[in-house]
Amino acid sequence: MMQIVGGKNPSTVFREMLVDRPQLNNDDLASEFHRQFPETGLDAIQYIWKWQRPGRAAAGLDDEWLDQRLIHLLRRAGYLLND
Repeated sequence: MMQIVGGKNPSTVFREMLVDRPQLNNDDLASEFHRQFPETGLDAIQYIWKWQRPGRAAAGLDDEWLDQRLIHLLRRAGYLLND
Protein backbone atom coordinates (compact mmCIF):
# COMPACT_ATOMS: atom_id res chain seq x y z
CA MET A 1 0.00 0.00 0.00
CA MET A 2 2.83 2.41 0.69
CA GLN A 3 3.67 2.29 -3.03
CA ILE A 4 0.69 4.60 -3.45
CA VAL A 5 2.52 7.29 -1.48
CA GLY A 6 5.45 6.73 -3.85
CA GLY A 7 3.28 7.59 -6.84
CA LYS A 8 1.63 4.37 -8.00
CA ASN A 9 -2.08 4.49 -8.69
CA PRO A 10 -4.18 2.69 -6.08
CA SER A 11 -5.81 0.46 -8.71
CA THR A 12 -2.35 -0.66 -9.90
CA VAL A 13 -1.32 -1.53 -6.35
CA PHE A 14 -4.61 -3.40 -5.80
CA ARG A 15 -4.16 -5.37 -9.04
CA GLU A 16 -0.62 -6.34 -8.00
CA MET A 17 -1.92 -7.48 -4.63
CA LEU A 18 -4.55 -9.61 -6.39
CA VAL A 19 -1.88 -11.30 -8.50
CA ASP A 20 0.02 -12.24 -5.34
CA ARG A 21 -3.11 -13.16 -3.36
CA PRO A 22 -6.04 -13.88 -5.71
CA GLN A 23 -8.28 -14.87 -2.80
CA LEU A 24 -8.55 -11.23 -1.71
CA ASN A 25 -11.86 -9.48 -2.27
CA ASN A 26 -12.80 -5.80 -2.28
CA ASP A 27 -13.56 -5.88 1.43
CA ASP A 28 -10.03 -7.16 2.13
CA LEU A 29 -8.51 -4.43 -0.04
CA ALA A 30 -10.63 -1.75 1.62
CA SER A 31 -9.66 -2.97 5.09
CA GLU A 32 -5.96 -2.96 4.24
CA PHE A 33 -6.21 0.51 2.68
CA HIS A 34 -7.99 1.82 5.78
CA ARG A 35 -5.35 0.29 8.08
CA GLN A 36 -2.60 2.07 6.14
CA PHE A 37 -4.47 5.34 5.59
CA PRO A 38 -7.08 5.70 8.36
CA GLU A 39 -7.48 9.45 7.91
CA THR A 40 -9.05 8.93 4.45
CA GLY A 41 -12.28 7.97 6.19
CA LEU A 42 -15.19 5.80 5.24
CA ASP A 43 -15.53 7.23 1.73
CA ALA A 44 -12.33 5.42 0.69
CA ILE A 45 -13.71 2.12 1.97
CA GLN A 46 -16.95 2.57 0.06
CA TYR A 47 -15.14 3.46 -3.17
CA ILE A 48 -12.98 0.34 -2.93
CA TRP A 49 -16.04 -1.82 -2.19
CA LYS A 50 -17.58 -0.56 -5.44
CA TRP A 51 -14.44 -0.97 -7.58
CA GLN A 52 -14.71 -3.23 -10.64
CA ARG A 53 -11.67 -5.36 -9.90
CA PRO A 54 -10.50 -8.20 -12.15
CA GLY A 55 -12.72 -11.24 -11.79
CA ARG A 56 -15.61 -9.37 -10.21
CA ALA A 57 -18.90 -10.21 -11.89
CA ALA A 58 -20.88 -7.19 -10.72
CA ALA A 59 -20.49 -3.84 -12.46
CA GLY A 60 -18.52 -1.29 -10.54
CA LEU A 61 -16.28 1.76 -10.60
CA ASP A 62 -13.48 1.80 -13.16
CA ASP A 63 -9.78 2.21 -12.32
CA GLU A 64 -9.54 5.85 -13.37
CA TRP A 65 -12.53 6.90 -11.24
CA LEU A 66 -11.23 4.97 -8.23
CA ASP A 67 -7.72 6.39 -8.57
CA GLN A 68 -8.98 9.97 -8.84
CA ARG A 69 -11.18 9.66 -5.77
CA LEU A 70 -8.65 7.86 -3.58
CA ILE A 71 -5.83 10.22 -4.54
CA HIS A 72 -8.08 13.16 -3.67
CA LEU A 73 -8.83 11.63 -0.25
CA LEU A 74 -5.14 10.86 0.34
CA ARG A 75 -4.18 14.46 -0.46
CA ARG A 76 -6.95 15.88 1.71
CA ALA A 77 -5.81 13.68 4.60
CA GLY A 78 -2.18 14.77 4.18
CA TYR A 79 -0.72 11.48 2.95
CA LEU A 80 0.16 12.97 -0.45
CA LEU A 81 1.41 16.40 -1.34
CA ASN A 82 -0.72 18.55 -3.63
CA ASP A 83 0.71 19.07 -7.11
